[in-house]
Amino acid sequence: MITEKDVRDAIMRATGLVIVRDKIELSINDIQKIIDVLPEVTGDFPITSVCRDDLTRYNIDIDKVTDSDMACIADKMCDDYCDQLYWESLGVIVNECMSLPKVGEAREDDDDYNV
Repeated sequence: MITEKDVRDAIMRATGLVIVRDKIELSINDIQKIIDVLPEVTGDFPITSVCRDDLTRYNIDIDKVTDSDMACIADKMCDDYCDQLYWESLGVIVNECMSLPKVGEAREDDDDYNV
């Protein structure tokens, strides 16, 4: 389990900033450094993101899209991707496109692995 201290330590290592009483000011460069170090802390590696500019493809007035709207879209995109493509795509990539070492047999579809 990731603790608050783990996150604070990762931020301080990535940015050199000292967090005092939960108050820090971050530049865009600091935020990027934090994003870059997150896999070290969480063990998760980001796949993609969604931004307002992506919505222009569908003629959405992005000036009127709230952060809450974007969070909802991201949540639904995550669910859709995990339900439809994630496991199949992951299997194709690691089995057909890369030479990763294996142990044992591949697991059958397991609901515990679905996000």
